Amino acid sequence: MACFKSLVLFLSCHIWTISTFSLNDPMRLSQIYNERGCDGILDEEARHDIDIDRADKITAQRQVEVIMEAASENVGVAASMLNAVLATLKAGQEGDALDLLKCGEEKGIEPDIVSISLCTSLLLSSGDDGSAEDLLGVARKKVRRKRRRAEAAARRKGGGGGKSAFEKADCRILYEDSSFAIVYKPPGMACHGGKDKGKTLEDALRACWGTELSQITEAAGIVHRLDKGVSGCMAVAKTDVAAARLISAFFKREIKKTYTSLNVGVPDAEEGVVEIPVGFMKLPARSTFKVVGVGEEASQLQVKTSTGRKHQVREHTALGLGTPIISDPLFDKGGDKIVPAAVKKLREEAPKNCFYLHCEELVVPVGVGLTDVDVLVTADVPDFWRLGVESIINKDRSF
Repeated sequence: MACFKSLVLFLSCHIWTISTFSLNDPMRLSQIYNERGCDGILDEEARHDIDIDRADKITAQRQVEVIMEAASENVGVAASMLNAVLATLKAGQEGDALDLLKCGEEKGIEPDIVSISLCTSLLLSSGDDGSAEDLLGVARKKVRRKRRRAEAAARRKGGGGGKSAFEKADCRILYEDSSFAIVYKPPGMACHGGKDKGKTLEDALRACWGTELSQITEAAGIVHRLDKGVSGCMAVAKTDVAAARLISAFFKREIKKTYTSLNVGVPDAEEGVVEIPVGFMKLPARSTFKVVGVGEEASQLQVKTSTGRKHQVREHTALGLGTPIISDPLFDKGGDKIVPAAVKKLREEAPKNCFYLHCEELVVPVGVGLTDVDVLVTADVPDFWRLGVESIINKDRSF
């Protein structure tokens, strides 16, 4: 609680003005969250017209109590619910957001980078730049120790070289302004450290921009991830304000990502929706797909994600559609299944730690950077894909 004492207005009778019955009732909130996670809470709120003069408004303290009850006192689940509730707040309700942070911390819900980013974005939208900067200062302190270790590791690997070094690492700048950039991450490159001892995207970013990267995330400038074997578009924050806005926009599903993949087999339908839980925790997830090419027992898919779960596209194509991504080490095990020689050849020719999944398009909404329009960026697939696209995908063939 100490880190927010200088920020939060301790208004014990402050009224939180956005509650609906769905968020006031612990059983209903628990049901929504268990069925669809944070997205369910966001969607539930979007279906209601909010009347700020309603009689059933509740205090931030009571809202946190509802969240804790709905989460069965599980602080981790409660933190996720609190972030979703924060994401439903609108411009002009920044005081309510800060009250929620304070009351949550009193119940043991530690503010994380998502909750701080959501509140910062609200403060910025109301013109309260000073309070926003105070919150960003809290975020910097939270990651300072981890960042120092990462910076020391980067120095041991060697760095510098500017944009030429960035390009030598097979990275490319697809869009850039003074607040954020969208870059191409090559396949086979991890986003940041951990167990990976090779050059990472974070190393390449440091070489390109040095200290001109956001300081509120554990990895310099990185606000979302692509798996090591995946290539394509990634947004990078150069300023802390842009980082907060990007993190907030990703959490609220305002940033749109489109993937393309080469897959073993062909889905039964030409297009559709996959809604199966993913990951060890079986989190709710939703993807839409379209077959854009068909070959001999293989297909090229376009996949758009409505949620942003880890391995979502990989699981949905493999387990939901029965068409694993070629060379995906998690799901394309090969085994005894008879596959065409062309698919076998693609498996053999995929570079080490690479597979056929690519983020081909990223759309960042207006308000994140300096433009007054959405930023739409596309990236071509890696060169090693071209054999697959040309040899097993016949785009002229009818489905």
